[in-house]
Amino acid sequence: MASIEGDKEELIRIRLTVFFLNFNFYPLRKASRSKEKKQATLKSKKRKRSMDIKKVRRMLRTFKVKEFLLDFDSGNCITNAKLYPVFVYLNYQIGGFHINFQGRNQLVLQLHNRPIHIIKSFINI
Repeated sequence: MASIEGDKEELIRIRLTVFFLNFNFYPLRKASRSKEKKQATLKSKKRKRSMDIKKVRRMLRTFKVKEFLLDFDSGNCITNAKLYPVFVYLNYQIGGFHINFQGRNQLVLQLHNRPIHIIKSFINI
């Protein structure tokens, strides 16, 4: 389960609960590393990183979206009114986008995958 929460130090944090383990991520926090380390590791990891990105992209393509529903309320009626045409267009093109003025926020995302598809994505080039 994932949730987006406010934080005292940062603007937002993402709380992820997986098998009774809690992880907190701060997406707006910049990673601070020295320039020397960046330059030294950039040359050695550049080729490896591109291969890893390709593998991750192939693996992500194996997932199929079975159900998607976004029911959103920003809490401000003017912002909701401005987002309404965007959501109508997205609902027409993709489907599953709804905006409400009742204070409900809901995201339903059901993904389907099989282990053989993931294995094939790593084996096939």
